Amino acid sequence: MIDMNYRRNPFSATFTPEERTEIFQIPASKIIQLSEWPLYSDTTIDRPQMKYLDTGNALTETFSPTPGTDQFCVDYVSDPNVPQIADREGTGRVIVNATTGTWVIVRYWGIGRVNFRQPIADDGIGYPYGLTENMPETILDYRGFTGLDSQLQYPLSTYIIDNVYYTLAVYRPGALDLGFVGFAGINLNAPTLQMPANHIFSPTAGNFFKIGARVFSFLTSENRIGVIWTSGTNLFQGKISTNPLNTTDMGGWTNITFPTAFNQYACSAQIGNQVFFFGCNGVLNTPSNVAVRYNADTQSGVLLASLPNNWQYGACEYDGNGNIWIFGNMLTGQVGQVLKYSIWDNTYETKTAITFPLSFGTGTNNALYFGAIPNGGVLLNQEQNGFIVTISNIRYVATIGFIEKQGFSNEPKYFYQISDGAQKQIQTSGERKNSGYVGSENTIAQVVEGEEKNYYSALDSYHLPANTRLFSQCMQVNKYQNGIFVCGGESTGGPSLIASGRTTIIRNTIKG
Repeated sequence: MIDMNYRRNPFSATFTPEERTEIFQIPASKIIQLSEWPLYSDTTIDRPQMKYLDTGNALTETFSPTPGTDQFCVDYVSDPNVPQIADREGTGRVIVNATTGTWVIVRYWGIGRVNFRQPIADDGIGYPYGLTENMPETILDYRGFTGLDSQLQYPLSTYIIDNVYYTLAVYRPGALDLGFVGFAGINLNAPTLQMPANHIFSPTAGNFFKIGARVFSFLTSENRIGVIWTSGTNLFQGKISTNPLNTTDMGGWTNITFPTAFNQYACSAQIGNQVFFFGCNGVLNTPSNVAVRYNADTQSGVLLASLPNNWQYGACEYDGNGNIWIFGNMLTGQVGQVLKYSIWDNTYETKTAITFPLSFGTGTNNALYFGAIPNGGVLLNQEQNGFIVTISNIRYVATIGFIEKQGFSNEPKYFYQISDGAQKQIQTSGERKNSGYVGSENTIAQVVEGEEKNYYSALDSYHLPANTRLFSQCMQVNKYQNGIFVCGGESTGGPSLIASGRTTIIRNTIKG
């Protein structure tokens, strides 16, 4: 179970520990497994510390194997010179006396990695968020699924539960713009999108799919799904399902609230039952420095520390070590900005900005390249040393303005390294192997071939050629095991025709 990779100098008997911050949901056993052995210290602040994720209230450490309420006991590496831990096995496990299902955040100094790739018999143990034992290199087939009919159906957000793929989408019969939940099986050959009962969460014509708005979704601990968007009349909308995501009946939808009325300029990331929003704007169509932590289970939120400056669009993603990275500010003067937000400290750090093409642009030349990161367009890679970033391929149409031509095979993807902000383009399709993308040659040092496959139809690749304004019907990438999923429409007749209901590629694996 344990890798023999102590960060210890055997001659001086000293350690070179690394700070770790991990998030756990307390299991019924009340035992969680740190990903590294924690360093023991006579100084309390240098030993593991723990807080409740939703309130920030601290739990206290005890050396009793039966901790009291709001206490925890750590199994340190055994040391005969330290009486408190001399007889311990040193597994890095922690007994936490907190309510089952509660989420906690732990900060500690790690002195050696625990190997999660070997089978661990005790299935009652809680593992860090985003990490499971015995993570294999599983490859799933990619499949497009067909819509119900020829009407436009744009997928907006995706979830994988067991072998079922769920999507939040917009259904546009006569441009009614109805929001609904649909599902299809994974690893089936061209499955048809299906609907559970009570699948429509936005039944009013023109209420959903507003140009310029973004759609946010989250899951509660019971897998009920919440949806937040701005309506066609510029009103905040929030709905949550009665039943969890399922293939039978969603059970109806209830209104929910949010600390700020509008959030279409924001980006979001869910960690456990907490959803973090950055750039929430109480004034419609206005960038903001407001950040919110939203409890998916209680549908209530609190304000976080303000961002160092206003934020507009972009995406954010958890790094597996207690931080949320916020990518791709589109605000004039801040384009490409990258911030690291510490969940533990509620503070921000400015990191290396994005150097690959990323701009609204103000020109009128069809040949110019424009790129923008959609919400959900950043994914932590398998090794947890960097992020996969996807950007929409944006073009200018004289009679329309800027629109997205989004797609998997013709859409740029980049790798952003956590340690130093180094960036390179990831090769995603054969025809781009030698040429890269317009604007990339001078800004990206290296083009490397990705491991994922691509879909090609007879006339065009997966993309959405219809009149699609920025950041509304954006594709997303969603993590499942170690992979990437892409959510977007499919062309059935070339870029000049309207997409007719084909949706979604499912595929992993991709690395940096």
